[in-house]
Amino acid sequence: MKTQGRFDIIALSNHEHFLKATHLDESKVEIGDILIAEVDCGDHYSITKLFVGPHSKVKKHEHLDNSEWYFDLDSRTAEFCALGGKHELENTGSGWSIVLSIKQW
Repeated sequence: MKTQGRFDIIALSNHEHFLKATHLDESKVEIGDILIAEVDCGDHYSITKLFVGPHSKVKKHEHLDNSEWYFDLDSRTAEFCALGGKHELENTGSGWSIVLSIKQW
């Protein structure tokens, strides 16, 4: 999924999940600054928010034991990666993107 980030870092500084976010494991980041915050999790799902910095990218990865939805909260677009599928996430904009990730296994 490609996003066009428009959020200013100052606006995000008041966001509840942004304040709790930590850096995404650098082995998953191709370039840039990506933060992750847990929203909810259960026995068969997890929900997180990804804060994707300007011109940042999550490496292409495969879902071997789960499926994942990405929801770009700014553009209101979605992408689904089925079990066994591959996808990546890239912010091509000059602001930050907020992407809701829902994994199901």
